[in-house]
Amino acid sequence: MVGRLTCLETLPLFVVGPDRGGSIQELECLNQLRGSLRIKHLEVVRDKEEAMKSNLRGKTKIKALKFIWSDGRELNSNDEEVLAGLEPHPNIETIVITNYLGRKFPSWLLMKKIPSGGDSFVALDNLKELILWDCKWCEELPKLGHLPCLKVLWINGMDNIKSIGNEFYGIDDGSTSNGVRPFPALMTLYFISMKSLVEWKTAPVDEGGETVVFSCLENLMISKCPRLTKIPLSDRSSLVSLNIDDCEELSYLFDELHSFSSLKSLFIGRCNKLTSFPSGLKSFTSLERLEILRCEGLTSVPEYLGKSHSLTRLSIVHCQSLSYFPEKILGGLTRLRDLIIGGFSEELDSFSYLKSIQDLPSLKFLVIHGDVGGRIKSLPDQLQCFTALTRLDTLNICDFNGMEALPEWLGKLSSLKSLGFWDCKNLKYLPSATAMQRFSKLTELRILGCPFLRENCAKGIGFEWSKISHIPYIDIRKFTITWPLLPLLKMILFVYLLFCEWCRRKR
Repeated sequence: MVGRLTCLETLPLFVVGPDRGGSIQELECLNQLRGSLRIKHLEVVRDKEEAMKSNLRGKTKIKALKFIWSDGRELNSNDEEVLAGLEPHPNIETIVITNYLGRKFPSWLLMKKIPSGGDSFVALDNLKELILWDCKWCEELPKLGHLPCLKVLWINGMDNIKSIGNEFYGIDDGSTSNGVRPFPALMTLYFISMKSLVEWKTAPVDEGGETVVFSCLENLMISKCPRLTKIPLSDRSSLVSLNIDDCEELSYLFDELHSFSSLKSLFIGRCNKLTSFPSGLKSFTSLERLEILRCEGLTSVPEYLGKSHSLTRLSIVHCQSLSYFPEKILGGLTRLRDLIIGGFSEELDSFSYLKSIQDLPSLKFLVIHGDVGGRIKSLPDQLQCFTALTRLDTLNICDFNGMEALPEWLGKLSSLKSLGFWDCKNLKYLPSATAMQRFSKLTELRILGCPFLRENCAKGIGFEWSKISHIPYIDIRKFTITWPLLPLLKMILFVYLLFCEWCRRKR
């Protein structure tokens, strides 16, 4: 049995159960373990007393602990007792708790200690990363704001949390913060899939009228919080990346955003009650990426967007109510390299707002969306301005479901290296063979989710095949992931890869 290996230094995974690793007591004497330890099937542990036999407090060389219960269990469980008995040593750096069904967290995760000398210090004063994953029945967040070294906090799937307030900040009830500076080291904060969260309260101010909260915060993600109405953002000068997705009731975010001098990336998706761009956007002097996806309440693009001279990537996609987009805005974004745009109301079907992109010297990547309903029957002639983009090397045309044929002028885009057609359900014909030969630099052609064109371009037998047979790489598929979802999928993939990298480092 593994419990006899008292000199063992590495044990990445221990699975509790008679047919697996055995009793959790097998861990009791393994005090030389170092690095990361993941303990699975904790539902097999009977109670606190049995959990304490793991002697995790004695394993002072372990840096990361992952406590994992099985998914799909009943609420009537002993998870609170078991987790209380799994208290780690006070210098632990990383804790992950997954599928925990307790209504509250144990005192060892929450408490402060008062030494005889006077000043208070926290029990987990070296904790750097905390991940709470699918703790669905917890009724309040643990008191975490006092942790001095906490840098990364992920909270996902805590369905019973309705409010974030003083307890989360680590501040005692009252109107003032008593000099407390919550989360002094936190750099990354994710709230994901909290379906009951309605209110996120601002931390109370101190006697001088100020409380510095999240003073080091760089990355903030709020996703799938459908009842949340407001995010207490104010003068977060340290913030670099802000991602807000699928918060249907969020209506005040845009009034709160200001003085974000370090913000480089802003993603807002599926927030249907947001009706306008943030007025403070003009002061975001470091903003490089702005992505707006499926915000159905958005009706206009403000003139001052054209003064966001630091932007290198702009994506505004499938905002069906958007009806006002001044023509000269895009021309002012002189550093823009990537532009993903379209899928607006019928008033903008002429794409007049694209006229000024001929003045963009750096534009290399362009995605144009039509309308999935089939209103637009052809690529508008106004888009011939693309021919002035001498550095453009990638063009994707998406969602032109009413279009059957591509125009001859498309062949004038001689700088293209990659050309794609995505989800154009009725597209059948390419430009003439002469026009296709003008793509002298073209090395990639993708036809995805275009059933008629896919058939017509079938290798060796389609009557359009001869027009494209000279292209080195051709990707023709029956179906595709809809392009508007790619920013969201990229965000999810980023979280997943970040988690995988974290797991790799903790092995």
